[in-house]
Amino acid sequence: MANIDTVYRMVLNISNKTQSGGIVGPARFNDLAQAAQMDEFNALVKQYEETQVLTDAMNPFLTMTTLLLDPLGRATLPADYEHHVLSSSYYAPDGVMHDVDMLKTAQAPAALASEVRPPTDYFRKGRFLPSRRVQYVPATPNTIELTYFKRPADPAWGYTLVNNRPVYSPSASTQFTIPDFKYMELVARICSYIGINIREPDLQQFAQMMKQEQAIQV
Repeated sequence: MANIDTVYRMVLNISNKTQSGGIVGPARFNDLAQAAQMDEFNALVKQYEETQVLTDAMNPFLTMTTLLLDPLGRATLPADYEHHVLSSSYYAPDGVMHDVDMLKTAQAPAALASEVRPPTDYFRKGRFLPSRRVQYVPATPNTIELTYFKRPADPAWGYTLVNNRPVYSPSASTQFTIPDFKYMELVARICSYIGINIREPDLQQFAQMMKQEQAIQV
């Protein structure tokens, strides 16, 4: 996971050296960090929708859960559910795992009523309902394995006060869910929110300068 203190220090470093962006205190940074992570997350979801290919950057958001269906084949989606991934699956009467054909909203009524290819125990169909609900037909077996993108926890740079100055506290912080190798994208996004447009070569240069400064301080 991208370290929130590393991202914050780099944003401060860029803001100070460019003399722009205004004061980025902890509260403001945390708001910006949350927005940057959600924008990056939404970009990854869009990429998946367009390509149907999972990448390493998406792995931290992937999770699986077992849904218990009611007699009508309905269930409530998990609280952290954000987007469907791959196929829902279930164990058919033959003991083999089968995928569910998840229908788009517009095609669901006709597909569920189809006499040419109706839903069966070996060819179940599913659809998303309002209020974060989902339905599978037939309703049995009454368990479904759901793979999905979960909503990331809001990152937060936590701190303690030392001589009335905020000092980073790892135990009071919530790290980014975005993987570490994408931390520069987070920095670039946050900088853009405060009016600093920075290119990748410049980001690399700032990162190198920070390492050199830290080495001198040690």
